Amino acid sequence: MNPTQSTLHLQIVTPEARVFEGEATFVELPTQEGQLGVYPGHVRLVAGLGAGEIRVHSAEGLASFVVMGGYVEIEPTRMSVLALFASLEEEKVQIEEAIRRAKVALELAENQPPGAVEDDLARLRIELSRGKKSAPTRRHTI
Repeated sequence: MNPTQSTLHLQIVTPEARVFEGEATFVELPTQEGQLGVYPGHVRLVAGLGAGEIRVHSAEGLASFVVMGGYVEIEPTRMSVLALFASLEEEKVQIEEAIRRAKVALELAENQPPGAVEDDLARLRIELSRGKKSAPTRRHTI
């Protein structure tokens, strides 16, 4: 390892988006063969990515990402994670909460008398259409 080299350039990408790009002092990640720790100056390596958590240590602190499947390419000064799925750990908590709420809503809907759910949906559609009319139109430029 080069003594002046204190960080590793890291990219975490999925087919949909770049999830992370920045400098890391140490990275922990799951491979198909087990956990791997990577410091700057690591030998070149290509490995299958397992399911689990990538922990990115940097001068700013610690960031955690949930990943599933893909590959990791490691070179002494950079590291690329090509994942089938990746998201911030906080997003995982939000997803789990949304699933829990959806299950509760489904249970409530199953216990409603016939037609009640359709009536609720009709009311929601009316509210949404009113909201769309009053919402400002936004244009995005590239």
